[in-house]
Amino acid sequence: MTDQRPLLRAIFDAAVAAAHPDIVLPAHLRPVPKGRVICLAAGKAAAAMADAPPPEFKITPGTKPVMNDPGVVAATAKVLQAAFGDKLRATPPVSASEDFSEYAAAGVPSMMFNIGAYEPERVAAARNGTGPQLAPNHSPLFAPVPQPTITLGVQAMTLAVLSAFDQRATGQ
Repeated sequence: MTDQRPLLRAIFDAAVAAAHPDIVLPAHLRPVPKGRVICLAAGKAAAAMADAPPPEFKITPGTKPVMNDPGVVAATAKVLQAAFGDKLRATPPVSASEDFSEYAAAGVPSMMFNIGAYEPERVAAARNGTGPQLAPNHSPLFAPVPQPTITLGVQAMTLAVLSAFDQRATGQ
């Protein structure tokens, strides 16, 4: 088997470069006006001044639970175990619900996995009660450590996707 690290690194570097705000945002922004820009009204006040109708809120049923495909989990775990060794940990099922579950519900073999996002010391302190609880990913208080979280996340996702492509190509 050839060393895939140079390819994975090139994919990672290209993905990060392509998503850089200096590249992505300018096409979607208006030119900066000359002179001063003063914000006179915002949010609710602006809507009231424009005589806009109030927003309509409608409560709808939530999404289905995420149910990982056992075959995808087994194949991906094998690849991630080879790449990350003892850093890989199985986690117990949780009652998470994401719009991602719609793919699995439609029959797409799927898997959702988590990437550790906090310093090991903070995780240990939260677990043993000597530190604050850690905010989950949908919390406004979620503040992951950018590195190595992003690098490891991209590596893990790239390995998972390449493994799925490999399985499909070989008919497994």
